[in-house]
Amino acid sequence: MLNSKQWLVDHEILIGREDCCDLMIDDRQVSRKHARIYQLGDGTFIEDLDSKNGTYVNHKKIESSTHLHEGDVIQIALIQEFLFISSDATIPLSEEQVYRKLYIDRKNDSVWVSDTKIDPPLSVQQYTLLLCLYENAGCIVPRSEIVSHVWADSSGAGISNEAIDALVRRLRYRLAEYEPAIDFIETVRGYGFRFQNPVQK
Repeated sequence: MLNSKQWLVDHEILIGREDCCDLMIDDRQVSRKHARIYQLGDGTFIEDLDSKNGTYVNHKKIESSTHLHEGDVIQIALIQEFLFISSDATIPLSEEQVYRKLYIDRKNDSVWVSDTKIDPPLSVQQYTLLLCLYENAGCIVPRSEIVSHVWADSSGAGISNEAIDALVRRLRYRLAEYEPAIDFIETVRGYGFRFQNPVQK
């Protein structure tokens, strides 16, 4: 639920897990210094500081400094959301704490679904596929991108749609063992796949 806490971007806001950060998020998924929001000229920008679990704007992982616009949703490691609201004089960020049904602990290469660790672990290919989809949650991931991640050593040669579909089926089966009511992976016919990660209530 959205609360009333707000931060004004005067010059720069450092976001992370360390006490020295302007906006401190005490969560293991957040890096010590995760991201920063800063003003440049008349614009406000956000950049990821090589965090382990990524920074997202409107559910898309950012790879470089990104210009923020009215109503943009900022996600820190996919667990904490902020709403960017611009005005003539101030730029407040409204906080929303979000816990998703599925969480990947990259440090230990483990996957948690509804607070339960998947055990035995996913296969290397299943984990790589899930990580690719997880990092692009809400966006369509084309089959070509999946091939480049999962079969990186093969240059994509000889990887058929059937092989991709079979891997997706196996991953869906493993996730359904822990959360049968949710179809985390949506097939977008003619394009690829989209990962859905609902909020945990």
